[in-house]
Amino acid sequence: MSKKEKKFLSTAELGSLLGVTRQTVRNWFLKGQIKAYRIGQNIKIPRAEAVRILQHFGQPIPRWLGAEDVNPLKSLE
Repeated sequence: MSKKEKKFLSTAELGSLLGVTRQTVRNWFLKGQIKAYRIGQNIKIPRAEAVRILQHFGQPIPRWLGAEDVNPLKSLE
């Protein structure tokens, strides 16, 4: 599965995009600061949430993450 086809990011992937550790991303989840899903011991962040977090911190959105692909209202336009 290519990155573009992924629906979720791991804490390590999001941390890498933000320049923080996976533990920092995990702490944000545990504090309720980001929306994510616990799957067993793993925490998975939806693509739309990853885009929101990157925008919040003023980081560029990688092309493979593609903000236009995760906007649920786009199909209604």
